[in-house]
Amino acid sequence: MIVAFEGIDGSGITTQSKLFTLYLQRHGIRAVYTKEPSLFSKVIRKITENRLSNRLLSILFVIDRLFHLLKLIPYRSYIVVMDRYKYSNMAYQGSYAVNLIFPEADILVYLDTSIEVSLERIGKRKKIYAFERKDNLVLVKRRFLHILAKVSGRKETKVVIVREKEGRGKVKNIGEIQEEIIKKVIPHIRH
Repeated sequence: MIVAFEGIDGSGITTQSKLFTLYLQRHGIRAVYTKEPSLFSKVIRKITENRLSNRLLSILFVIDRLFHLLKLIPYRSYIVVMDRYKYSNMAYQGSYAVNLIFPEADILVYLDTSIEVSLERIGKRKKIYAFERKDNLVLVKRRFLHILAKVSGRKETKVVIVREKEGRGKVKNIGEIQEEIIKKVIPHIRH
């Protein structure tokens, strides 16, 4: 079973996917955490720094994903918690067709973060990449919303949206977001 965590940069995907994996493991559920890109992450970062073509990036992501999924074969009976999956490739590079060869996630957890909060979090990092600019994040978020609308109509994937803000704009802390993820996702876990 694949549980994919997605969202724009700065939305807390790595933090939340790791915490969710630990939660599953502590409750006796066989789970493994994995992150994309894996094999070519340094190469991909170098390419994005130099702002080379989305087509080249898409090809690298596809090769990386093939390798990545092959590494996961021994974990067939596990819940595979993915820190990004094919949906990020679709949203960031606009590469829809090439990603049709990959299986859908069983559960797609989208961390819905505002551009402002995302940029604030990104600004605290040592290095900021070209794809983390405001104009690009706006485009990527729009693509993610389009992807979510398409995937929501399919029976093979359960879409779970977790918003960073509650009510009138208070930003939730890490624990509050984790609680919401657990509450919304656990009922759909098959183990």
